[in-house]
Order: sequence, then structure tokens, then C-alpha cells
Amino acid sequence: MIELIIKTGLDDPKDFHTKIPEFHRTRTDGRQVAFLPQICELVEEYGVEV
Repeated sequence: MIELIIKTGLDDPKDFHTKIPEFHRTRTDGRQVAFLPQICELVEEYGVEV
């Protein structure tokens, strides 16, 4: 999931449902989503290399 978050450039937790496909969202453990804001901050800070 983290790889996909980086690949899509998800830098705002509000965009989780629009940038991450439903297939991946439904298979994600809710405990992992608890760290989404921190992960988005890192993506925003360091950017994305595609």
C-alpha cells in the first residue's frame, strides 16, 4: 500500500478514496490507515519520483 501511495503522489489523506483504487482500499487493514496522515506528510515533503 505504501508503494501505491507514493506512486500516486497521495499527499492529502482526503484524496485517499479518489487516488487509491477500491480494490486496494478494501484490502487495507484499518490499523494501517491510522498512519495515513503521517505517510501523506512524507510524500508531500519529499515528493514523488515516477
